[in-house]
Amino acid sequence: MRKIIFFILLLMPVLFTLCKQDSSTGSQPPSLLDVQTVINQTHDKFYESAAKTNGDPRKALMLTKDWVITQPTVAGADVLDSTYLRILLKSGIITTYAFNELDKNGFSIFRGSKAGSSGALAKLGGHGCKNTIENKKVLIFAAGFSQFYTEGEMQPLMNMIVAAGPKYEVTLLKDEQCDIGMIDNFGDYGLVIIDTHGAPDGFMLGTKIKFSTSPKTEEELKNAIIQQAGQKVYDMILNGEMGYMNQNYGVGADLSHWYYNKPTILEMELFVTSKYINSRSLWSGTVVLGNMCYSADNISRDPRFFSSPPIRTAFINRDVISYYGYSRDNNSSTVVTDSLSKQMEDSLVRSFLVDGDSTGIAHLRSDNTEYNDYYYTSLKFKQFNYNNYCFGRCGDDYVDIRDGKTYQTVCIGKQVWMAQNLNYAAPGSICYSESVGNCVTFGRLYDWNTVMNGDPATNKNPSGVQGICPPGWHLPSMSEWYELIDFAGGIWVAGGMLKETSVWNSPNTGASDAFSFSALPGGYRDTTGTFKNLGNYGHWWTTRDSASIHKKWFIVMSSINAVAAGSVITGGSAMSCRCLKN
Repeated sequence: MRKIIFFILLLMPVLFTLCKQDSSTGSQPPSLLDVQTVINQTHDKFYESAAKTNGDPRKALMLTKDWVITQPTVAGADVLDSTYLRILLKSGIITTYAFNELDKNGFSIFRGSKAGSSGALAKLGGHGCKNTIENKKVLIFAAGFSQFYTEGEMQPLMNMIVAAGPKYEVTLLKDEQCDIGMIDNFGDYGLVIIDTHGAPDGFMLGTKIKFSTSPKTEEELKNAIIQQAGQKVYDMILNGEMGYMNQNYGVGADLSHWYYNKPTILEMELFVTSKYINSRSLWSGTVVLGNMCYSADNISRDPRFFSSPPIRTAFINRDVISYYGYSRDNNSSTVVTDSLSKQMEDSLVRSFLVDGDSTGIAHLRSDNTEYNDYYYTSLKFKQFNYNNYCFGRCGDDYVDIRDGKTYQTVCIGKQVWMAQNLNYAAPGSICYSESVGNCVTFGRLYDWNTVMNGDPATNKNPSGVQGICPPGWHLPSMSEWYELIDFAGGIWVAGGMLKETSVWNSPNTGASDAFSFSALPGGYRDTTGTFKNLGNYGHWWTTRDSASIHKKWFIVMSSINAVAAGSVITGGSAMSCRCLKN
């Protein structure tokens, strides 16, 4: 068994961009076979040069560049960061040949990937944000999963997302599941994490084009791409929205012999360019983490060798809420170590979903400084675009935009409830005994017509009835109340589990407020205008009616027992209201 794997030879990305042709490129039509041929030849020359340099891949890459610019189909070449060899063909197509280092377990040291567990660098602190991100769906787009992670390594991160609250859903896509179609769906998610190889003008997908033998004709190459990836992908390659690339592993027992085992180029991978990202519809409700090399590059590089605009600009042009990536202070970027990538992935998720930090501080250390890459110390983890958004946490206070009143909230099971009775002064509502002080403590009382606000009765779960509740919240149905009651132990004990412990009159049987729901004894007003039961009973409307007996359903709790159950009353009575988050 080989003890050490030193290098991964990545044709990453073999990007194709049809550049504006000048006198140096001539007028040859685009040829993917020319690309395939020059990559095969470059691959051979790189290994030949490595042998001449005693296995120094950087020197070998420079020698390969000097050779490739002499080839008849090539118009120019350049080396980026001693790692990426960019090649401009006379047809106007750009391709890249690159290498990256592997650790002893065969995982890429640079993002890319490296084996190991996610590091926890969570920063504590309140978010203080002004705008709440309501979409709690999270997408992990791990196009290079098998190169980045051991099996099961991502599970702790996924568990953390799900545990952050009842509304969070996480989707993990691995390798070939990360196709071009999923990129068009980024706007369906509140947070998108892109775990893949990156370049200044694009990132790798998980789709592969496989050959049993190297294609000999243009038509053979075209048919292979269309059969395996579709006509759209082939067209995107030709117009510079996508390229295809190859990964080869140079394997050896030590550094001086890694180049002895030259792999054969038979498998190509797709790479989406910034040109395509820049053409997508807006993703205005989404936060994106570009957890990849060059993810926050914003330098206008030589347009002969790079697609336009830079990848960071392309994402920001989609009006994403925030874009996170790795950049120097001068707006340039480079390869990023996988160690930092995994730590930042873990830290950002903790900050957003657990600590509730805003977009402006979620990427920072506790002392508000940016994280640095240990390998490239000037490379930092940075945030771009809006800085005052956050994901609402369970327990975050909610401010009613209609009147500025603040309500505590609580998550119980899969539901998010207001932890106080509604105190919105709608026409027709009233304070108990017409005392403003009672409204402050117990909230207002509403009759059926007022609380429903013209919406039809229902017992659906969720009810879909906003009623008197603020935007983003709704009046719970009987079914939704019983979901809460069942979670709290059933009708015989749920009252005790849900009741507040200090305001109720004695004996307040069983009261523990175990879920911080803080049910209050707000009493009610009957149809004669008489106020009753303050301190002894709590009554809350549901959206269910009983048309046959002309009554409406409500939930009742008492100070003399631990019961929480439904009952009926005429709609002219006025009772409390609790709102449930959509």
